[in-house]
Amino acid sequence: MAQNDFDAIVVGGGLAGLGTGALLAHGGARVLLLERRPILGGRALVVKQQGFTLNYGLHYIVGGKSSPHYRILERIEKLNAAPLAPVIAHKLHRMRAGKLHVTPTTPLDMITTGLLTPLGKIGLAKAALAIMTANIESLWNVPISKWLDGVTQETSLRNFFLDLAGPLTFEPIPGDVSAAHFMLTVRPFLMPKAPIAYYPVGGWVGMFEAFKARIEEAGGEVRFKAQAEKLAIEDGRVIGVWAGGEMLRGKAVVAAVPPNELAEFLRETPVSELREERLKNIRPTMGVAVDLGVMGLQNDKVATIELPEINATLGIHNLFEPSLAPEGGHLVQFLRFMTPEQMQDSADVERSESMIVDLLETIWPDFREKIVVRRTLIRPMLTAASHRYDQPRPTLLPLEISSLRGLFLAGDATASPGELSNSAGESAFLCAKLVERYLSR
Repeated sequence: MAQNDFDAIVVGGGLAGLGTGALLAHGGARVLLLERRPILGGRALVVKQQGFTLNYGLHYIVGGKSSPHYRILERIEKLNAAPLAPVIAHKLHRMRAGKLHVTPTTPLDMITTGLLTPLGKIGLAKAALAIMTANIESLWNVPISKWLDGVTQETSLRNFFLDLAGPLTFEPIPGDVSAAHFMLTVRPFLMPKAPIAYYPVGGWVGMFEAFKARIEEAGGEVRFKAQAEKLAIEDGRVIGVWAGGEMLRGKAVVAAVPPNELAEFLRETPVSELREERLKNIRPTMGVAVDLGVMGLQNDKVATIELPEINATLGIHNLFEPSLAPEGGHLVQFLRFMTPEQMQDSADVERSESMIVDLLETIWPDFREKIVVRRTLIRPMLTAASHRYDQPRPTLLPLEISSLRGLFLAGDATASPGELSNSAGESAFLCAKLVERYLSR
């Protein structure tokens, strides 16, 4: 095979692109991955500042061994190179009415939790059974709040379920999440198997490097600062991509980029299934991330705080992975989910840091004076596609493009199962299988 000839070319070095490329390489394909930036990770990249490793997202991995992250590392035989540490469940918390509660993760927790009234606890079993037995296909266009109307009117029980929806989907209006998506997301939590979540040892960089290594070990390449400009098409099929004025040949192309970047990539080579209008109409989730590096805080018990009353969540990442903060330090990330209208209100956006610092002062009264690193990021895209009832998963992008042979998609804007980064990871599994089948024809 010539130097610039590949079995598959993957555009995008985020979780979906790296996962797809690593799986294909493990199956024997020669893969070229093109990343336009000088660093891997996409919306999951990390940077270092004064000894703190700052994430661009809440990087604990929901689902434990059933998560796509674990399964990809296991499949490509890289679990030792990028180990995952179990998240300790009793360090997860939720705040309601100014009171901090341990997040219930077991049936016993749900019976004893202060988040539910006695009537709420009585109704929990009925509601859980309704979620486990619901006809999913009939509920994609139904908001979870409407579905709950037919199950319970008990306030604490409704809040109990809606409080799960925000942190698991990054939706600012949890009641508008598609009931079908919500149920598929929470069913594993109703029948939990330990561990319920993992955190990558050393942060996500190790996982990205493991995926990169698998691609290179199979004779493939990962190129940085490599902007894919357009598709190369011949006789109704993809034969590669153009990058840097050079045509790179590939039997299949996987575009693992968000819809706005996909629209730009396809501008000169339009595809009927992926018209620009369709791509631009896919609504992402959005919000503000505030990272705080803190020194001298006395805390070894609180690793997360779900904050449903302000549509936000908070992670103290060094309690998942100590290397993310210097000795004696804590790395705090506050993620606030916002509507497009809220994002247009600069005053509302700007008060995000003071909002979380004021709240944390109610728990640790000297918190403010211990802050040594501050970073606030306005995030117009947290996830590439929201999972609201009016944008349900089946209406999102296909993984295989039927109108153009050899073109495939991966990422969290595709109709792949899962929430947050799990959606990107599941898309990698599904996309790799489709590409392998195409290459074997």
